[in-house]
Amino acid sequence: SELLLETAAGDNGRVVECTAGNGLDKPVHRQTVLDVTHDPLAIYIPRRTIKGGHRVTFPPVPSTIKTGNDAPPRNPQ
Repeated sequence: SELLLETAAGDNGRVVECTAGNGLDKPVHRQTVLDVTHDPLAIYIPRRTIKGGHRVTFPPVPSTIKTGNDAPPRNPQ
């Protein structure tokens, strides 16, 4: 399977966790830290090991990176 993400500079340093069921009650789990300063990074999981649904989660961002509601407004008024 392949997971493509569109990232922005604010995503640098975020952790991406991917978990897929393999049909044998043994989840396949991969984790990586986003580095938007280099060419695309791929994590390959052999297709034969993945059966069933896929789930991608974004855990909380480290406090040194501000995103979403933590970020200051772009156009303060």
